[in-house]
Formats: sequence, structure tokens, C-alpha cells
Amino acid sequence: MATSIPQLSKSSPNDKKPRKGNWSRDETKLLLELYQENATVLKASFSSGITSRQKQTTWQNMASQLHEVFPANVRTVKECQKRWQTVQSAAKANLSRHNEAMRGTGGGPAAPPLDDIDEIVADILGKKNHGMDGIDDDEEVLRFIHDAVEVQPSTEAAEKTQEVTPADVIRDEPASVISTKESR
Repeated sequence: MATSIPQLSKSSPNDKKPRKGNWSRDETKLLLELYQENATVLKASFSSGITSRQKQTTWQNMASQLHEVFPANVRTVKECQKRWQTVQSAAKANLSRHNEAMRGTGGGPAAPPLDDIDEIVADILGKKNHGMDGIDDDEEVLRFIHDAVEVQPSTEAAEKTQEVTPADVIRDEPASVISTKESR
């Protein structure tokens, strides 16, 4: 009794589509710049003003602009959307690690600087993004420090305070009150 082994695939190795090249750094930057220009449409929730069709048309325009600049790799709308999601996710993780290192107490290597792609994504997401926590704005911190330094005591408090000299602190007289802990 002879049994035959079924073949799993009838396609030959030549039937495969060639693999597309990886996204270059320049392609990714252009995609982010195009996303940033169209962020009001792409980030908006669906409403009477923004429709699914408008968003799809915007993505199609972005893909065609990418193709004009980089004709070697034709990117589909789905590939552009996937690349945006991948870059956004990686940038959020990098920004979170960077913010955590900035809040650290020191003792260890300095936090690596953010690269330009992470900076662009941070600009797109905005400072109030829930995925990135920490101090909202450097100006806010500087204003707080500036206000704290400029606070002067009121005139009443200044009148009540006495200037203490070293002679007042060092006395020849023994202390009249001794705590119970010191007497043991």
C-alpha cells in the first residue's frame, strides 16, 4: 500500500512578490512632516466636519507625496498608517524613558538625548499627551523658581524678627532647662 505525501504549496519560489525595502530615515521624516501638516484632519474625531472619507483621502495624498519624493518604494495607505503607528509607539516609549531619567536623582549615566524623529512625534502628540507625564513646560518651572526667589517677607514679619549675633548664641550661663533625655 503506497501512500503519497500531499504537497503543501504549488507555487514556485519565482512566484513570490519581491520584498519592499525598509523605511529609510528620510522617508519616515517626510511621513511625520506630512502627518504634522494634516494632523487637524487625521487626529480629529469623526463628526459632521471630519468624515472617514476625508481621513482616507488625506492618507492617500500623503502616500502619493511620499511616492513623488521616493519613487523607488511605493507605499500604500495601509503601510503609511502602520509606519505611523510603529513610529508613534516607539517614540512614546523613548519619551517615557527619557522623562523618567530626567526625573531621576542622578548617579549613573546621563539620559541619552532624544533623536529628531522622537522630537517630531512629541510635537505632533503635544505636551499634554497621557502617555508622557512629567513637568508640562520649562517656562512653568522657570516662572515658579523666579516667583519663589522674588518672595520677600512682609514688613510685619521683618519687624518681629531679631538679628542674632554669635555672642547671643554662645553664653557663659548654664542652661536652665535640661531635657529628660539628656539627664539620664
